Amino acid sequence: MLEWMQRHKKWLIITIWISVIALISAGMVGWNPSSFSFSGDQVAKVGNIKVSQQEFLNAYQRVFNEYNQMLGGNLDQLEAKKFGLDKLALNQLIQRAQLQNLAKDLGLRVEDSEVIDTITKDNNFQRNGHFDNDLYRQLLKDNHLSVKFFEESVRDSILVDKLIKLLPVSISSLETWSIGSSIALNDFITYQILKPDAPKTTITQAMLKAHWEKHKNNYMQKPSIELASISIPIATQKFNDEDLRSLYNEDKTLYLDDNGQLKSFDEVKAQVQHDFQSQQAKKEAIRLSNGLKNGNNNTKQLLIIMDNDAPQELSIQFKDLANDQITKPFLYKDHYVVGKVIKKTPEYPKSFEEAKSQVLTELKAELSLNELKTKAEKMLPLTKGNSTKINNIDHPKITPLNTQEAQFIIRNIFSNNQKSGVIMLDQGAFVYTITHQELPSKVPAQAQQLVQNIKSQIIDNALMNYLNQKYPPKYYLQNLELGVEIGQ
Repeated sequence: MLEWMQRHKKWLIITIWISVIALISAGMVGWNPSSFSFSGDQVAKVGNIKVSQQEFLNAYQRVFNEYNQMLGGNLDQLEAKKFGLDKLALNQLIQRAQLQNLAKDLGLRVEDSEVIDTITKDNNFQRNGHFDNDLYRQLLKDNHLSVKFFEESVRDSILVDKLIKLLPVSISSLETWSIGSSIALNDFITYQILKPDAPKTTITQAMLKAHWEKHKNNYMQKPSIELASISIPIATQKFNDEDLRSLYNEDKTLYLDDNGQLKSFDEVKAQVQHDFQSQQAKKEAIRLSNGLKNGNNNTKQLLIIMDNDAPQELSIQFKDLANDQITKPFLYKDHYVVGKVIKKTPEYPKSFEEAKSQVLTELKAELSLNELKTKAEKMLPLTKGNSTKINNIDHPKITPLNTQEAQFIIRNIFSNNQKSGVIMLDQGAFVYTITHQELPSKVPAQAQQLVQNIKSQIIDNALMNYLNQKYPPKYYLQNLELGVEIGQ
């Protein structure tokens, strides 16, 4: 939190203008504050700081507005509860109160003149570049805020701002070098990439059955549907030039280029022809579907497996179709098809015999990789092979791996402290030995930002741990599932 606050100083003011800037700009979103149960006027107490109902409700309204805006105005209270927005709002107030306690214990104070200066300089309360007291009071009234509550909130923000400014945000040259050079450390490696051979292990029936038993839930027969179908080919549908021009003029939005300009008829004639023939085939399929209802005998049996390649229009209908029902037309292999359902078969686990060929293929691959790993480990430490330099900053190439595979290898090497190792890939084994390491001559610019982030995170974590121990919160809000003991 503090790292973000340091990089966004206005957070300190924005989170306090909780009911003016946030609510005025976003608009009041209707919600029922009675959904929260309070015992007394306080929702929490942190050290000597009390968090009032009004602070919580205003903070919750602000957070709700932010999320509601991100979701296009479709957020309701049920979804807000799922997102934990009530906890988020309260935790923000708790952290602010902890910072207030620390600031006061350090002797920091806020003068009345500082509060006045902050408010009068805010554009929300100005007309023609000058502070307008009537506008100020009217905005507070419109948002159901008292002047006293609002000005005390501003005072609290200024106090926290003073504390945040005391925290170190810059990084020294020593920090930059000691942390940044380790981030940019270069490893020089010798490596080989081994490919698997056919397994030497003799695969028995017992091994196949054991593998199937262990992984039987992976061997599922996809659902299917059997139809008595009529199929109308798109390519045989008749058309003339007038038909195509009529369709082109009816819906020109289908024939725009990447810049939103309408293509000429001649440019898109082939596409228009296909669209017209598709429409005609679909119409014919709809017409003939009535014959299916009456027992049309001129049908062909069609079995479709409902996998990723199944027709999308049929997949949408599949769940609701029952035996003897007629499908809506669906596109299948350049035909429009309608059919009467003969039988639907749901997904089911394959028997051993049904899955046997698949089990054999997978077991062979597994045994090959296991044997390959054993072979690769016997080669360590590696003395011969290709050589390259890798680090966490650049995007080194490792021939012949692609970028994704190379990044996977680099992450694995830098995440352990082994000088040599084997990293298994989908189709092979990467065997490596680090021959030597080298610090960079200077810390790269991208590493300097990482150093800043690391330092900020360390300070953030240390401070928040201290605040949680020094100023543990006591909660009085009854219906938040905060995982803490609720005060009485």
